[in-house]
Amino acid sequence: EAPDGRAAEKGRPRRNRNRQGPPSPRGRVTPRSAHRLYNRVMRAITSGLSVEQFLELPEPPGQRIELIEGEVLAMPLGGYEHERTKANWIQILSPWLLEHPIGVLFVETGFRLDAHTALIPDLSLVLNHRLVPRPETYIQGAPELAIEVVSSESAAQLEKKVRLYFAHG
Repeated sequence: EAPDGRAAEKGRPRRNRNRQGPPSPRGRVTPRSAHRLYNRVMRAITSGLSVEQFLELPEPPGQRIELIEGEVLAMPLGGYEHERTKANWIQILSPWLLEHPIGVLFVETGFRLDAHTALIPDLSLVLNHRLVPRPETYIQGAPELAIEVVSSESAAQLEKKVRLYFAHG
């Protein structure tokens, strides 16, 4: 007899409705679950990558990827609130930089911090003396100012990025 008092069908296992496990294949895939899966797969196959190897990887559609200490981290592209926050920062910083032309404000520009780390802050400021006419790929070293708009990253990931920016700039 089944736990609910009904007779169990002969030859068929009883279904445990309280089982824990992966969601049904028919379950809804969200951008957040897709980038988590991408991150797990990429960590497994791309652990210990150099920046040169990282630059050869295809960028997944609808996501931005960074290389943090040899591991690829994918993040979904920002939504309206994320982009609006960046726009607010641009409206504040651009007029100030016009009055005080000390550097250039960049949007989602890559920075190579070391041989195994390449980050793309939402906004960044690089002082004039560090600007080169045409960097090969990413700008070398950390920006003088990096602004990361928090939307999809975990606190641990963000703290690691902050430590890396400070260690390399």
